[in-house]
Amino acid sequence: MRLVRLGDDPSARVEGVEADMRAALSTWGAGTDLAGGIALLDCTPPGSLRPLDAVIVLPRGVIVVVGVDLPGPAMKLEAPLQGQWKVDGWPLIRDDGLLNPAVEALTAASALTQRLQAERIEPLPVSTIVAVGPYVAQVLQPTGDLHRGVRVLHPAPTAMLAAVKELSTYERPCTAEAARRLLSSVDRRTATLTAGELVAEGFADSVSPDLASASTMLIPRFTADGRPAPPRPAAPRPKKRQPWLPLAGLALAGLALVLLIATVAQSCSGEPARPEGGGAVSSLRSAEPPESTVDGLDFVPRGSSREADCGPRAFGQLQQWLRENPCTALVRSLFEVNEERKAAVSVVVVSFADAVQAQRFQALADDEQSGGVNELLREGRSWPGGPSSFAPAVASTSRDGTRVRIVRAVWVGQETKQTDVVLQGIAERALRLPLPG
Repeated sequence: MRLVRLGDDPSARVEGVEADMRAALSTWGAGTDLAGGIALLDCTPPGSLRPLDAVIVLPRGVIVVVGVDLPGPAMKLEAPLQGQWKVDGWPLIRDDGLLNPAVEALTAASALTQRLQAERIEPLPVSTIVAVGPYVAQVLQPTGDLHRGVRVLHPAPTAMLAAVKELSTYERPCTAEAARRLLSSVDRRTATLTAGELVAEGFADSVSPDLASASTMLIPRFTADGRPAPPRPAAPRPKKRQPWLPLAGLALAGLALVLLIATVAQSCSGEPARPEGGGAVSSLRSAEPPESTVDGLDFVPRGSSREADCGPRAFGQLQQWLRENPCTALVRSLFEVNEERKAAVSVVVVSFADAVQAQRFQALADDEQSGGVNELLREGRSWPGGPSSFAPAVASTSRDGTRVRIVRAVWVGQETKQTDVVLQGIAERALRLPLPG
């Protein structure tokens, strides 16, 4: 990761939690060995009401970091996004009367998201880290807040790195050229960064290697008026060909031409392919499940994926548990439902080697304080007219032998309450959808 110091005086000394945050980032070093990306320190994006401690631009996400200095070290911090923060059981109140330090961080992240959307820049998810200090042993966050892409933590190097990897989950790496536009939108002074420097930090090269290496031997010739040129006469051969041989040769040439055009079209589509072995997770985008009807309710598929490793797709205590108890398969799907109003449904199916592991996983998944598994929407798999997030949501789980199913349902464009009986009915039906995994 490359650090870029901005602010009125980039050489000025910083203290408190901001200094701890910078120290954590600096330990990762340049390049992609640990994280990659560009960290803009002490920058004020257009529309932001205050300087931000950092804006971290990663190949698969953008993270706004805001520091909060507590009155002193703490053993336990209760940090909900809605409501009063408490330090070791005591309410945290600032001199200006602000009850929740996360409000400023969420406002800054929202302003940055709106700016990137207005300028039609690569739609990387914008997440938030609230760094607290001078020291906190344990931070308690509701699971719904974690699903919104917000982490409250003491900025130790390992804690910061884990949060950054959890939050940078976009389905494909941002290209170096798109990253330059994004960085320039955040602060014009970053225009000096070259595409080569960004590629060294993990951003995808804008030039696809498939196009650079494509063979042009089979590209047909054309006349000046745009019509295909007549083929050159074949040289005489001593042996007479069988009648089907020329036709077979033309068929093979035509097939090769179709493959070449497909390769060039894919290379020019602007969506760089993920390099083999370059990601932390082996992810395959599987075919969407068929449209299904359960108790008269139609579930229209909006995306699906299958992976072999669950740990990197989880967060909170559930992530650590999955690293110690690996799953055998992870299938995630999205659906749209019309029941009085439009609803969106996320279905996650986690498979294990035995039923005991599945039972323990379900017990953790039912606990709001234990974290969860990212929905596909969180990793950039949205659709026109779909929801912006699955938080808050009506959640439900079920277990079938070695498989655990996690369902989250929300209204699209309207407020979702966890006590909504209609959404509860939708979630219950989603537990019975015929899905693979």
